[in-house]
Amino acid sequence: MLHPSVQVGQYQQYLKDYNSAFFDETDAVDLDACCYLHNYTAGKDDVLLAPKFEKVLKEYRLFDSTQSHGLSKFLVHRLAGGSGKGVLEKVEGGRSRPSRKLMEHLSGAIRQHAPWVLLDEQMVVYQRIRHAVRKGLEDQKKRVIIVKGGPGTGKSVLAVNLVGDFLRAVPSTSLGAVTPSYTPGVKLGDLAPSLPGYAIEAIREALPVFGRQIPGFDRDDAVLTGIESRTSSPVRITRDDQTLQSLNVRGLYPCGEGAGYAGGILSAGVDGIKVAEAVARNLA
Repeated sequence: MLHPSVQVGQYQQYLKDYNSAFFDETDAVDLDACCYLHNYTAGKDDVLLAPKFEKVLKEYRLFDSTQSHGLSKFLVHRLAGGSGKGVLEKVEGGRSRPSRKLMEHLSGAIRQHAPWVLLDEQMVVYQRIRHAVRKGLEDQKKRVIIVKGGPGTGKSVLAVNLVGDFLRAVPSTSLGAVTPSYTPGVKLGDLAPSLPGYAIEAIREALPVFGRQIPGFDRDDAVLTGIESRTSSPVRITRDDQTLQSLNVRGLYPCGEGAGYAGGILSAGVDGIKVAEAVARNLA
């Protein structure tokens, strides 16, 4: 469990990052934070007052049940001289959007390098996710991981680091939850050397666009298999008009684009249905 002063500091940072009233460049509202433990009395050597918390306690004051007078002075000093109604209206009317400072950090994390480092529990969560993915690939069982935490506990930092690895074109070293459909096998690496630069850049720009239209299309563990040909086969593997089986290999059913019986996704799908029906008739 986080120290109460750390928790309140994170809520303060959350408001500063997302409510425009607190980062308006022309007339921002000052924001201070403290915590009041109304049903707790801190002892002389209480763990909440330990030396390791000295810095956070100085920045975010802690008042226990015996210090209501100190809390009152803290509030009076910060609130008595303000125009309460106007400040309240500004906060309530503040737009909920990321601050420029937050967006600059986020952009840097995705496009260049992460300005945050995964610490302690964040790194533990990161490693647990990777371990669960590996186990899922081994035993083919689904797993669900829920990362819990209040505002400012690092959930977004974790996500940014994971997505950042993908967008920075770091060569892949391990698969995610998506299993490659190419059964002969795949070798992880970097597709950039396999295509012209303009093609790679176009793919990187297009993936997030498609992701906004088709949720999950640009997920960070999606598999890009190269080089995949989109052209129709110039030759045709002959098959019987009735059984749709190969003329010289019994039990082989040539179909789709690769065999020369389709010219696109839709026609390939239709041909696949025809062949599936032929297989079913043969097995009946």
